[in-house]
Amino acid sequence: MDTQLHKVPLMALDAARAGDEEGSSFGAFFRSLSEAAHANACAKGFWDARKELLKTCLAKHDDLVMKLITSQNIALMHSELSEALEGDRKNLMDDHLPQFDMLTVELADVVIRIMDHAGWASLPVGEAIIAKMGYNANREHMHGGKAF
Repeated sequence: MDTQLHKVPLMALDAARAGDEEGSSFGAFFRSLSEAAHANACAKGFWDARKELLKTCLAKHDDLVMKLITSQNIALMHSELSEALEGDRKNLMDDHLPQFDMLTVELADVVIRIMDHAGWASLPVGEAIIAKMGYNANREHMHGGKAF
């Protein structure tokens, strides 16, 4: 394996980790986008039913309600992945953004859904991405024997 090529992802990770006191790192940027995605989803009504559920049930069933909302959000992320697969299988262009293929747009939708959930749950997903990429960079080839 070319050692210079191997260093490129690590150099990109170092650049993504770098940030100043104002939080210009990838993690802070991702968090900011997550908050914006969540605010937009709320403004467009995607959280209306969930907010009602939170109001009526949270006092008695705090953990259960949070898990139900998380489960619903993960199912919505999965539905976007299914749409991406279908677009790729059929080689379709996107209906709403015809300058992009459906695969690209639906993958963007997955990321937006992830950011929406991260914004709601205050999850440091951006920081976790950097940490996970750093961890994966030091793993064995095919992570120690996975078939694909």
